[in-house]
Amino acid sequence: MDDAQALAELKAADAQLHGGAPQYDDATHQKLLSHYKLYLEARAMLQSMDLTEVRSAQVLAPGDAK
Repeated sequence: MDDAQALAELKAADAQLHGGAPQYDDATHQKLLSHYKLYLEARAMLQSMDLTEVRSAQVLAPGDAK
């Protein structure tokens, strides 16, 4: 999905949530789209990582012996 299509869908969802008229301005929609794209990038990166060691590691509080 390209940015223009994603932005159009975001504005349509905004309008649907607020009784037919978008509540937010274009700048806010652009910020929301930007944050959503960052979220998708971070999610993809985390899904591609092998977190086996992280899941099995013991969490130590500051000052605990290692």
